[in-house]
Amino acid sequence: MQPFLDDVRVLDLTRLLPGPYATTMLADLGAEVIKVERPGVGDPVRPREPSVGGRSYTLLTRNRNKKSVAIDLKRDGGREAFLELARTADVIVESFRPGVVDRLGVGYETVRDVNDDIVYCSISGYGQDGPYVARSGHDLNYIGVAGLLALTGDRDGPPVIPGYPIADFAGALYAAFAVSTGLAGVRGGSGGDHIDVSMTDAVASFSMVYLDRYDGRGEVPRRGETTLTGSHPGYRVYEAGDGKAVTIGALEEHFWENLCDALELPEYAAHHIGPNGDLPDSLRTEMIDAFADRLAERPRSAWLERFDEYDVPAGPVNEYDDLFEDPHLRSRGLFDELDVDGDGNADGDGVSDESVRQVNLPLDFERFSPGEKTPAPSLGAHTIELLIELGYTDAEIAALLEEGAVAEKGDL
Repeated sequence: MQPFLDDVRVLDLTRLLPGPYATTMLADLGAEVIKVERPGVGDPVRPREPSVGGRSYTLLTRNRNKKSVAIDLKRDGGREAFLELARTADVIVESFRPGVVDRLGVGYETVRDVNDDIVYCSISGYGQDGPYVARSGHDLNYIGVAGLLALTGDRDGPPVIPGYPIADFAGALYAAFAVSTGLAGVRGGSGGDHIDVSMTDAVASFSMVYLDRYDGRGEVPRRGETTLTGSHPGYRVYEAGDGKAVTIGALEEHFWENLCDALELPEYAAHHIGPNGDLPDSLRTEMIDAFADRLAERPRSAWLERFDEYDVPAGPVNEYDDLFEDPHLRSRGLFDELDVDGDGNADGDGVSDESVRQVNLPLDFERFSPGEKTPAPSLGAHTIELLIELGYTDAEIAALLEEGAVAEKGDL
């Protein structure tokens, strides 16, 4: 089956994590993604160690299936080359602070003048307008504003930083979704658009999970005091007898009864908490302690086997190194290895026994399978190829190289 985005060209002005993750998803679905990078510098992750085959592991895990062109957007020749490239593009994704692309002369209005059908997606921390528009930030700041951080952690402790940068990934997912929607609109005849993706907005949109009780009953959700943050004895993390952690998610009545049966604690089966129910703190504490004591009697593997037998929603708390050996995740094909040329080339003509683990697109289509992966390109690996495609002569390319407006393949 032809890849869904086989005829789509994406100019990728993003760096670090959110944007590159979004554009990698588009590349996995067949889009031609071209990283537009500053000569001699490129994506800030390029020099990060460790490295393999001349390229950073960080770069290689976030930028597969892409091309790279080195263009200095601050130089007239570079800006003109970018706009020529934009004429041929379907999508532009950028993740600069608001206003930067306009100052560089490659903002949406300028690009639209040369390509009215462009889908132009801007990813930023707080969005393109609003009181926080000029504020710098990182994931922790965004999830703080979005209300997620306040709900994460124990009831009597401080907020706890989640293990993954949730706003970064949420913003990336919304960006990929928005771009796909924009492309559908263009193909339907509505023309291009400028899409404003705020990582803070993305996480704040998840707050809908508590709106029913907040607006309907006037209850302010607080960490450790809601069903989903640890107040429910049947929806918690417990420690088994071997010190390994296990998750239990027995929310529905039949799962709660199954849990009490599996733990041989039938006296608590009648105390199921429904969607609008609650428990006296004394009974809640009593049940949590009883469950914890019972779970401490056997190793985690024994409990997981028993919970499967009794149909209790449960699972292991995988340490990071356990993740890649989890039999279910492995069977789903979520992970594989990508060969990397030993000389740092991106054109696949080298021979190398070096490889980098990849986390694959977590989508399983019935009729479509992503094609063979290519490693992240060296900085500027495709500059000359793309300029020739745009119609630049050898003399014009030489002048751009001399000016520093573009650069050929570098060492990064």
